[in-house]
Amino acid sequence: MKASIWERYGSPEALRLGEIDEPEPGPDEVLLKVRAGSVNVADWRSMRGKPLYSRATLGLWRPKHKILGVDVAGTVEAIGSGVTVFEPGDPSTDRLALLVRRDPGNHRIPGRRSR
Repeated sequence: MKASIWERYGSPEALRLGEIDEPEPGPDEVLLKVRAGSVNVADWRSMRGKPLYSRATLGLWRPKHKILGVDVAGTVEAIGSGVTVFEPGDPSTDRLALLVRRDPGNHRIPGRRSR
């Protein structure tokens, strides 16, 4: 699948379009097919690695996570075996920073939460 990949701090030119492996949802996770995303102030600051103390969690010399962004809208593509509140095809809008367990290149949403 295609993604904007973030491998170094800097200006928007630090991003590149590339291929990543399609993620698989874990037992209590949902795979969301992103139809739209946004760029907010947190994304902009993270991309630049500022303020400098934020690198303690983002990655000291380069970003720990390769995909930038947290606000998305899309549809549920696949669900894990323990998911009880979503089904494939359900529409979803989420702020991933509040929901996601982030792995490099993957956005997986916990599937056990109230609607």
